[in-house]
Amino acid sequence: MISATWRVVTASRRDDPWNTGDWLIDYSSGFVRRGLFGSLIGLFSWSPASATTMIVGTQLALILFVTTFVIANVMRAPASMAIVAVALSPSFLLFGVLEPEAAFRKEWLGLASLTALLIAVEPRATRRRRQIALTGSMALFALGVLSHEATIVLLPAFLWVLARSNWPRRERLRFFAAFASFSLVAALLAALFRGSEELSMELCRSLIDRGFDPVVCTGAIDWLGRTTGSTFSSGDYLFGLRLPLLLPVAIFASAPLALFNWTRMQVLAFLSISSAIVVPLGLVSLDHGRWLWLAATTCTLIALPEIRRNEVTGLNLPSAVVFVLVFSWTFSHKQPRLHQLPVFNRLLQTLSEVLG
Repeated sequence: MISATWRVVTASRRDDPWNTGDWLIDYSSGFVRRGLFGSLIGLFSWSPASATTMIVGTQLALILFVTTFVIANVMRAPASMAIVAVALSPSFLLFGVLEPEAAFRKEWLGLASLTALLIAVEPRATRRRRQIALTGSMALFALGVLSHEATIVLLPAFLWVLARSNWPRRERLRFFAAFASFSLVAALLAALFRGSEELSMELCRSLIDRGFDPVVCTGAIDWLGRTTGSTFSSGDYLFGLRLPLLLPVAIFASAPLALFNWTRMQVLAFLSISSAIVVPLGLVSLDHGRWLWLAATTCTLIALPEIRRNEVTGLNLPSAVVFVLVFSWTFSHKQPRLHQLPVFNRLLQTLSEVLG
């Protein structure tokens, strides 16, 4: 709620190039990836005030939906300090408070879709509730992948959730095929219509003509024009130089979930889902911390219903240990830095030197 309040206040004062600009990309200057949501906004609003209000309202609705799901599961889970560590982890919902610059991006469309699917596969869900949740999940996923191709990397998480459900096998395969089809179409469109410098400039001029501040073009919209060179040309640099810093932060990000006794299959699933998110996105973007957050949040959302149903047991930890896990560290949405983990700085520095 602190993060949401911050968003409402700042959105009324300036046009954020990322938290607002990314949602304003549309098809007004030609068909381009990520343009569906902005085009839908353009159908109902034209002025900056009304468009920003709709964007902020959508963001808050998505966050409230996911947060309500989390609160409901946490409050009904067996009481333990382990569930406190999960709920208050800096790599979960608290990330939005610590890094507000990256807290209102289009990843929330995919996370809300996953949340709706988790509601649909609940063993005690009524038929009507299941139909509503499943329809909402598919609609949000389609909107997500066509508004931001990064949503595609959540597909393995959807596969795992469907595979773990008690639905008939044919039904599970049918719905997974639907999610996979959305992803395939979105991937092809993103590859064919990546954008160009000319299109980015035309889109920027269109927004300025509508009354938006030119600063709104300096983030995601400007990124559409960066099409020169290989997308993966910096992969060696990113993982060769950043891996020693990325691994320790990833360990901290996954620590709260590690407080529960998962089966080997579940651990492998979490690792696979996280890798499917962090590795491809880390190759094409410098926002390593943001992708770690997305991976940790995705796995936590999947884990919460199982924790609530008492299907896994948590470790009985002293409050001091949980306090250290929750409040002794943080990380930015860009490249992680060791100074962001002050309590364990010396230990991580040594680990970094060994890995490096």
